[in-house]
Amino acid sequence: FYFQEPPQFAAFRAPHAIKPVNVIEQAQLGFIGQLFVIYATSVGLATCWMGHHSQKAANKIVYGREEDQEPNCILCTTPIGYLTEKKGLMNTLTEKMWGKKQAVEEKLTQESLKSLPEQIKKALDAACQAPSAMNSQCWQFKVSESNGEYLIKINKKPGWTHFKWHYVNIDAGTSAANFWIAMKAQNLSP
Repeated sequence: FYFQEPPQFAAFRAPHAIKPVNVIEQAQLGFIGQLFVIYATSVGLATCWMGHHSQKAANKIVYGREEDQEPNCILCTTPIGYLTEKKGLMNTLTEKMWGKKQAVEEKLTQESLKSLPEQIKKALDAACQAPSAMNSQCWQFKVSESNGEYLIKINKKPGWTHFKWHYVNIDAGTSAANFWIAMKAQNLSP
């Protein structure tokens, strides 16, 4: 009723069953997961990120039962396949309320934008198009330059929390993956 999902999926798990999953592990999972989602889409499979599962619900999706031998390690699932035309209530509301992505111009100052090479602006714009929990786009970019080389830091905003999604650093990883792919597409070495 709320979310309509195809029966096939991939599950993204923490490397261990111990909480909390640290910031780096979350970002790595987001980076690799986003590459998986983009690859699946490139071969014609419909997919997207799905989070907000309770651990019991995630275990039921993945294992067919609420209990698992390794509790608290499934962070999110990714349905793979095609939805029917009929969308669930939450799919429809999410699309209408949070469907607009911000452009890089909304994330950086005008002064920063003037001094950045066009290739980095394009890559940052791709980073802005990454999926995030409820399209919150909780990340921020810090750009520094030294001797013609740029260092781009992608992080969640300090103190930012989501009312239901505990792994917001996964979102920073998805943004970093989009940035990396955009750099590679321009024949640059990220």
